[in-house]
Amino acid sequence: GETRHAGFSQRLVDVEDALRQTAAAVKQAVGEFESVRGLRAKFVPLTVRLSRVEEATAATLAATRRRPGDGGLLLEAAQGELEVLNTRLSECEERTRAFDDIKKAHFGLANENIMLEAHQASLHERLDHLEQNLGSSVERCGKEIVSLIASQKQLALDLKRAASEEGGAREASGGAEPSLEQRTAERAECE
Repeated sequence: GETRHAGFSQRLVDVEDALRQTAAAVKQAVGEFESVRGLRAKFVPLTVRLSRVEEATAATLAATRRRPGDGGLLLEAAQGELEVLNTRLSECEERTRAFDDIKKAHFGLANENIMLEAHQASLHERLDHLEQNLGSSVERCGKEIVSLIASQKQLALDLKRAASEEGGAREASGGAEPSLEQRTAERAECE
């Protein structure tokens, strides 16, 4: 009984450890998700940046058209600005790829989080089932112990009664001890 209880206690400790590890993994996944969310807020969408490039280009072209005598200088300045804007646009595209990778990682973590939650729910159900079975087993063992105690008390009473009857029979026979055949016959009658 006690070894069974000790084995169950160890299994319960193992289940609790598994639940702690699962909770730690979920906490880590949430932390990673929050960091991904923070990175996303830092990046300005590509369409906004592209519209800024188009506005700057349109403004440069408009300025060039207004002053035909300075067209060459303005055109060189516009080309320089376009190169800068093109570089910034390339950086933005690289960041977009990095952001896509982060999104993929986030979806992977979200799927893993769902699997961990399902596993944790399964562990809860299994632990509930184990607790229920243990409660039933303890109750059944308790009833058996009460029954055994009652049987032991009854057996003790029967032994006392048999001893007193044997003592009375000895006195009636003049104190002589009964023979082996008489004791065997008496035991057979009791059974």
